[in-house]
Amino acid sequence: MALHPNFPKSPYAPLTPEQRCFPADETLRATAYEKLLPPLVAKIRTEVCAWRNKGYPAASPTSASLLRHWFETEHLVEDADGSLSTFRYYFAQREAVEAVIWLHEVRQARDKFDLLRFDASGACKDIMDAKMRGLGSKHIEVDEIWGFIGKKAKNVKPGERNTGAGDVWTFIAIDADTKIIPSFVIGKRDAYHAQMFMADLAGRLTRRTQISSDALAAYPDAVERAFGSEVDYGQLVKTYSVSHLGNFKEAASRYSPAEVVLVEKNVIAGQPDRCHITTSHVEKQNHTVRMHVRRLTRLTNAFSKKFENFDAVMGLHFAYYNFCKMHLAIRCTPAMAAGVEQSQWSVAELVKHCGE
Repeated sequence: MALHPNFPKSPYAPLTPEQRCFPADETLRATAYEKLLPPLVAKIRTEVCAWRNKGYPAASPTSASLLRHWFETEHLVEDADGSLSTFRYYFAQREAVEAVIWLHEVRQARDKFDLLRFDASGACKDIMDAKMRGLGSKHIEVDEIWGFIGKKAKNVKPGERNTGAGDVWTFIAIDADTKIIPSFVIGKRDAYHAQMFMADLAGRLTRRTQISSDALAAYPDAVERAFGSEVDYGQLVKTYSVSHLGNFKEAASRYSPAEVVLVEKNVIAGQPDRCHITTSHVEKQNHTVRMHVRRLTRLTNAFSKKFENFDAVMGLHFAYYNFCKMHLAIRCTPAMAAGVEQSQWSVAELVKHCGE
């Protein structure tokens, strides 16, 4: 390492990320700060530096006043001989205090899991996007899982519709053989997002595949647009009984589904193997998601308040599931079974990849 030409001589002067980490090797200087420090440390320091330069926005009035008092106001202290001298905090002390306030009040991190989500942010989706390519999946099952942002759709006021509040659906695709999740899309349960989902899925597969889904009306057109004639597609259609016909609203609004009275396997396109027209694996995956992602647990107040938070945590879950979680049925991670990775990732390795 070498000293930056503008490295401050005073221990009280603020340090920018570029001044702090300055390799002697010029070829490393462009990426040194991110590469030579733990990803979370580099990210927090960079964010805190920008927050400081903007005047501490989003901090509580009390914290903002204290920060200005501590670090932007001259303090006089009495020395042993009775004279007065100026007292200043070292920059390392200042940065530590700022980082604690920024994490707690601005990022609202309350525990190590919030820190992990912040560190991963959208990076997990980037990892999935880069790794889930050229897959030779034979049998794909797709489904949607429901959640909500801020409040359920029935409670959303007209002026809140543009804030992202209300119902949110996660489209999930799973390879029935390797258990890998090659694609997911978060949005509304409509034709637009179904088409986006199928187009994304089609771009990750290298061979003709068989797709199974439920009876969502948007799927047939979305599959045809994405795959054309190069797909075998079947739907599993379930018919449910409705008890208490005199009180349909009560029966239909229960969290547990009604009794299944009829199951039909319909061929929509190509020549799918009827034995493999099923959504059992993806429905089990929905259960796994609800167990792992607290924001999707029913009858709690753990739901996401912002779409960005929900989007990031779903990306974190699917990255952890694909690369870190040992699947009992296949005795390895889904990424290993699909040939995407040669070994199981630890959580530390996942975080490291997020910082690259």
